[in-house]
This record gives sequence, structure tokens and C-alpha cells, in this order.
Amino acid sequence: MKRISAGLLVFLITGMILFSANETRAKEYLGFSPGVQSWDEVELTLKTAHAVYETNYSYQGYANILPVIKVNSYKKFNKFGQVKESWLDFTPDRKLYRISVTWEHADKTFKILKDALDTKYGQPAIPGGIGNRGFRKEYRYEDREIGILLKFDEFGFEPTTSLIYTYTPATPQYEKGKKMIEDDIKKINAQKAGSDL
Repeated sequence: MKRISAGLLVFLITGMILFSANETRAKEYLGFSPGVQSWDEVELTLKTAHAVYETNYSYQGYANILPVIKVNSYKKFNKFGQVKESWLDFTPDRKLYRISVTWEHADKTFKILKDALDTKYGQPAIPGGIGNRGFRKEYRYEDREIGILLKFDEFGFEPTTSLIYTYTPATPQYEKGKKMIEDDIKKINAQKAGSDL
């Protein structure tokens, strides 16, 4: 009986430690937890932080399938520089799927973020093997179920840096939602032109 109790105790403690580590790690992504937080939880986080945001966005206007929050001002985004745009994308079941933030005048922001990501996650993958050529650079990192993409774009007058966190297990569900929307748009367009073609 004591062996079972001791084994159960070790199991519970290990589970609590792993759960605690996952919760801590999930909070590291600019204050949000992709794949964990619901729409309501994200909105509460933004309200509590006195962020400025808009909830009337979605993919192609289909808020019932792929809702989006546009964040105009949020302290955890602003600390890296002047934010040009930032978006929080959700899956059809309203779980946070992606965090996307772009900063303007951001050559220093890129260096800070790149050094921090390299230190935390190691050497990045360079998509297509050409991430360091031309005006655009891209670096991919992974943290368990989170895909991390750092982009630097020098094209034009002002450089921009983008940091995107994606909960990769939800990608099939998100893509299925996109396909449903695109199929519906196609059907509507076909009905509009229908007999005239």
C-alpha cells in the first residue's frame, strides 16, 4: 500500500511540475498563450492591461469561423519599439492560434529579438535557405508546439521587424476554416456571375 501511495505521490508531483513548466512557458509569448487561451481569456488579458484593441475583424469577414483581434496598443508589444500593426488570430473554436506583431523603424528591434531568440532556442532554420539574402530576412525557431518566425524587411524607406508565434497543432483546423471561407466566397462569386458567363 505504501509503495502505491509513494508512486502516486511521485506521479502527482511530476505532473504538477510539468503543468507548472508548461504554464510558465506559455506565458512567455508576449503575454499570451497560443493554443491555450480562448477569445474571452485573451480579451480579458487585453482589458486588464488597459490595451487598445478592436474585435470587429476576421478572416475575409467571417467572424463566426476565423475571428481576429487587432491590437492597437499593448504594453508588452510596445516595449520593443513603435508597433506598426499587431493581430491575434483564432481558430474556429475560438482558441488563440497566432500572435503577429510588426514594428516600424525596427533595425534595432530586429537585433534585440534575434539575439534573444538565438540565445533561448539556438540556431534558427532559414526558410528556403535564402533567409539572409536581399532586403528580407526570415528565421524560424521552434518551442515544442509553437512555431516562431522572425522577419526583417529593409525594403522601402523604413525597415520593419515582425515576430509571429503560431500554435502549430491547430494549423489543420485553421486551414480547414480558411478553405471553408474561400469555398463559400467562390460559391457566392459564381452565383453572382452565373448565367452571364
